[in-house]
Amino acid sequence: MAVENKLTQYADAIYEHAVSESVQECGRRKSAYLHQMAAQNPPANLPFSGASLQMIIAFYAQHIERCIEARLESYQKAYGDVKAVPTDQELKEAWKNVQEAQEHHIRYCAQALAQFMGARGLRGDPTDSLRAQSAHAHDRALGKWKIWRGQVHLLPKPEVAKPPLPPKPEMAKPPQLDKSLFRRWAVVLWPLGGVFLSVILAVAPEQYPEFFRQSSWVLPICSYGALFCWIVPLLLHERAKRWYGKTLRYRTWGKWLPQCLPFAFLCF
Repeated sequence: MAVENKLTQYADAIYEHAVSESVQECGRRKSAYLHQMAAQNPPANLPFSGASLQMIIAFYAQHIERCIEARLESYQKAYGDVKAVPTDQELKEAWKNVQEAQEHHIRYCAQALAQFMGARGLRGDPTDSLRAQSAHAHDRALGKWKIWRGQVHLLPKPEVAKPPLPPKPEMAKPPQLDKSLFRRWAVVLWPLGGVFLSVILAVAPEQYPEFFRQSSWVLPICSYGALFCWIVPLLLHERAKRWYGKTLRYRTWGKWLPQCLPFAFLCF
């Protein structure tokens, strides 16, 4: 993951400002040193000495050191100003940019020194000298980066916002039973209806055939009693009540239909 875009732009602005000031500082020191040499030596002086060249190289090496420190400090200041905690990947990305800044300014300073030396009849590649002199700044920046990383690891981890769970599909709830009437009557009447069917209508006629032959009204009465015991609790069910409510909307016959329905079941 790359460093966050807006934060990177802020860090780059801090870094570019520091680089601009360092370039001006390097130019002032070089100009002051060259003016000092011109004042001390007559115009027909000896060619540019090696000690003087090493001093000019040192000015550019100091510029590279300031740029290395500025690149690291720009990220530290940016994260500190916005009070953000960098991740491990962002820390690695920041250190990679510090190393790239060192290489970039070594190439830039080597080109400037090559032009300076060529104008004075000197030859050579100052790249290795610049890299060697700026190695101390690289090591210091690496130590500061490791301290920064250790401080970040000591901070509590920010809570990652969990994505909202997708809404669960609503399942059709089974109709609830009317506990006050349906269950109360079903507990009593359904066992009683079972007694009518199993004992009176099935067993008793075989054991007392003479009684049932003489009393022919017993079987119809018991049959109607069993039907009554089974039908009445169902008429008190919640679904039946909703059906009653729908029928009441019809003014003409809706009022009488619920009362006639139980009798229709019994007659059937």
